[in-house]
Amino acid sequence: LHRSLYTGPETTTIDAAELIRTMLNDLAPASPDVALTIDTRLDEVHLFPDQAVPLSMLFSEAMTNAIKYAGRPEDGPARISVVLEARENGVIFFCLENTLGQRLMPEADFDNEVGGLGTRLMRAFISQLEGRAEQDQDERTYRYMVTFKRADFTGDAAA
Repeated sequence: LHRSLYTGPETTTIDAAELIRTMLNDLAPASPDVALTIDTRLDEVHLFPDQAVPLSMLFSEAMTNAIKYAGRPEDGPARISVVLEARENGVIFFCLENTLGQRLMPEADFDNEVGGLGTRLMRAFISQLEGRAEQDQDERTYRYMVTFKRADFTGDAAA
């Protein structure tokens, strides 16, 4: 986030799509033994730091969960899909989904979550975005969706 803010041509906003791409490189499983395809559909969405920070933290938590629970379905490869979409009236849609099935990552590869800390953090990040989260699951896929309105800069330029 710091690199995106200070090295980008626009110093007041951050392209959330580029931020997510950068974070994917750090969060995606590096092991060649993990056969996991990650698809992205990322619209260019410029956010002020007040929203870019909680979105990046939300993405980190949600992606960690998607990797943790990703499974190989009986009829195809294991996949994670990340969508960031700019909609009408400044609404931003973020969706992260993973296939279900035979788990790819052993539980020992992740620390056990203490008292649902990750879930509480995700709720806090969504609250900071003034957003709404929904979850959906069928026999093949788990989806985590968040919508929020892109905030306009409200700081006092004279201060």
